[in-house]
Amino acid sequence: MRAMVVTLPAADLARAARFLAALGVAVDGAAADGGRASLAAATVVLVPAASGGGAGRPDGAGGSSGSSRVVARLAAASRQAVDCAFARALVAGGRPWQPLTDDGATYACSFADPDGHVWEVAYAAPDAGDVA
Repeated sequence: MRAMVVTLPAADLARAARFLAALGVAVDGAAADGGRASLAAATVVLVPAASGGGAGRPDGAGGSSGSSRVVARLAAASRQAVDCAFARALVAGGRPWQPLTDDGATYACSFADPDGHVWEVAYAAPDAGDVA
């Protein structure tokens, strides 16, 4: 497999691009016009939401009948980076999703973006293996 492309419907493309930029995702100039926001190993394509703009997503975050749920997981370099990403996500319009996870080996937060897509940022202790 050479690449993975994730398409995220967004009711407001400029807002979605700003949210991704707040998480440190490199957003190219076309993103506000329905272009792409690039992650290191994947491409996130923002597209206008279909009529209804993701109705049913905010509370269930994609778990409504007939839809699938994808949790995008970003690897962090430290526990502090997880906390910082969570704070930036909330300031940028996200909301908490699941409680903070800290099992000793992995430290992670999760949140939904303004369109209800779920994101997780995780740090794994060096001896815990790969989290991505």
